[in-house]
Parts: sequence; C-alpha cells; structure tokens
Amino acid sequence: DNELCPQLAKDFHHKLNDFVNENSEFWWKGDGIGNHGDDSQRGTLLLLDRSEDPSMPLLHAFTYQAMINDLLDVQDDVLRFINDSGANQRCLLSESDNFWLELRHRHMADVLKSLKRYTDE
Repeated sequence: DNELCPQLAKDFHHKLNDFVNENSEFWWKGDGIGNHGDDSQRGTLLLLDRSEDPSMPLLHAFTYQAMINDLLDVQDDVLRFINDSGANQRCLLSESDNFWLELRHRHMADVLKSLKRYTDE
C-alpha cells in the first residue's frame, strides 16, 4: 500500500540503466531481463518499508529509558546506584522528574547531545 518503495525502486532502476548506457567501460550491460549481460555477478538492492518489516520487533529499542532499564538497577521506577562517595542513592523515575520526562523516549544519540548541553550550562 506504500507507493514510496516501488517508486524509489523504479527510479533507481532507470538511473542505473542510464548510468550503464552512458558509461561504456562499466562491466555489466544487462538489465536483469533475459540474457543481456552476465547476471551471475549482478548485485541486488533490497528496499524495505520498515513499517512492514517482520524483524522490527526483534530489534532492541535504543532509547534512554530502555538503556536505563537494561543497564542499571531499576525496580518499581526507582533507580538504585552508589554515588562517588560510596553511599547508596535512590532516584525516582517518575512523571514529576522533568529531566526524565524530556529524555526517556529519545534516542541515545539525542540524549547524549542533551546531556552535554545540560553540563555546559
């Protein structure tokens, strides 16, 4: 139902054929239909609409919240850690924490930029 991928594939196919026709030294002259070239070395470009990609549920989220929950000791929305002086600390990850609200669903690359901005201020 998504027309973007088929259109992108057609555009790429036409551009590649134009390139091959304009470059006589290019090693492959076939268009993938019939016996116009050596198809044994022909590559395949696979375009996927990620919204319909069956492997998506297998990928792990790379958000701040996912990283906190996977890498640190979080139980019942309470983050437990040992601070620099060796004391046990607890931090509630809740709706009242503006920092948590702002960053929890963001990609880690964006979070790192935000953390740098916060520490620079």
